[in-house]
Amino acid sequence: MLQLFLLCASACSILCAQPTRATPVPPAHSVIWILTADGSLSAYDGTNFHLLKKSSSPLPPDARQHPESISISRTGIVLYAKQEPNSGGRPLHWYLWKNGQTYDLLAASREERPAKGNSTLVTSATPVALLGTDARHLFWFENRLSVIQRENEGEISQSGEFRSWTSDLNARNTRQVVSVALPSCKCETAVCEETCPIIDAWAPDRGVSDFFFLTRWIQGQTSSDFLETILYRAAGAVWVPQKLPKPIYEFLDAANGGNTYIAAVPDGGCCGWENESDDITDLARGGGGEQITFFDEFARFHNRDYDVSFFTPKALFSPDASQIAYSITSTYRPGEQIRLADQGRENPRELKQIQNALTDLPRLEVVQIPKLQIRDDVARTGIVQPTNLRPAFSLPNVELIGWLDSRRVLAWQHGELFVINASTGQSAPTGLKAEAASRVFIR
Repeated sequence: MLQLFLLCASACSILCAQPTRATPVPPAHSVIWILTADGSLSAYDGTNFHLLKKSSSPLPPDARQHPESISISRTGIVLYAKQEPNSGGRPLHWYLWKNGQTYDLLAASREERPAKGNSTLVTSATPVALLGTDARHLFWFENRLSVIQRENEGEISQSGEFRSWTSDLNARNTRQVVSVALPSCKCETAVCEETCPIIDAWAPDRGVSDFFFLTRWIQGQTSSDFLETILYRAAGAVWVPQKLPKPIYEFLDAANGGNTYIAAVPDGGCCGWENESDDITDLARGGGGEQITFFDEFARFHNRDYDVSFFTPKALFSPDASQIAYSITSTYRPGEQIRLADQGRENPRELKQIQNALTDLPRLEVVQIPKLQIRDDVARTGIVQPTNLRPAFSLPNVELIGWLDSRRVLAWQHGELFVINASTGQSAPTGLKAEAASRVFIR
């Protein structure tokens, strides 16, 4: 009866759209934010799972329809972007949602004007915003490009500048962070993005603290070319660059001022193929000088002959950076036939192993980060083989959300949220529900 009463009371509070009184949460406790189907946000204490507060109004449609793209602070400030069809996945207009109010921040721009030689000069800027971890600042990153194009010839050349700056939450009171020139580049294929580099920024989901990464890369026609990655760290009012030993294709998490990070090398498949190379996920330390591979698709699943790729969509450090929790999933879509890879050969045993593995996905695992002993081969190559990195446990059909603290992981399964003991893998229900793992945020 008591549970029924609590459920009815909760439903009434949602229907009446009345905000609950905010309950203070100790700084040592994490906050769990859950986005409901109607767009409301509810905050829960990450230790006892008590309700802290509930928003009095829903998020705007552009935010609640794409929960994987929003950023949320510990206090419930939401940063999101509106995208348009054919925008290439890049945000076109940035907004901030706070206390039920939406604030218009900054939009992408595009201008065309005549140029010499019957050409057109197209100037564009597409800013990307990230929350500061202090919930008082925004970090902005922008490729400002100038492209010369001619009718019937396409794009001829590109030049520009990458700019980064900070602002307050209203996009005012700006201060420059870093500026990098994008030299003139000839567009070999009449499409500049296929041959000319741009720069993208990355920071952890929790926001920018005292570091971020910039990667210079070329999108390419059939595959991308990653040229370099630079770590920028704050030193007072100055951001100091440090080039990594090799460019990073995809960051999953970072800690220790960016000196320790998790990086993935995704499959290089193109043109309709999904499994043409080995998916790898590495732990790197010492600014990339030490490297441990803890997920190797081919070594684990032996799936070279079939067009199904296994990978880690999420991998996160524990708060003390002593462990890594990660999810494993695949490109397989239920109901589809598993076809041979481009260069694959019939292998019934391999196919059966793949089919068995797919029934357990997504899978959640935790590994302990070892203390590295620098041997001669490690000193020479900077690579540590993963012989001592076996998962402490592996849970089938469980999806990772994140770390609540250095001992507990929050996970999603069949609409329920569970706490996982990071040492034993034992789970306990929280009593909280969510439509999907992507609708749950830990801050």
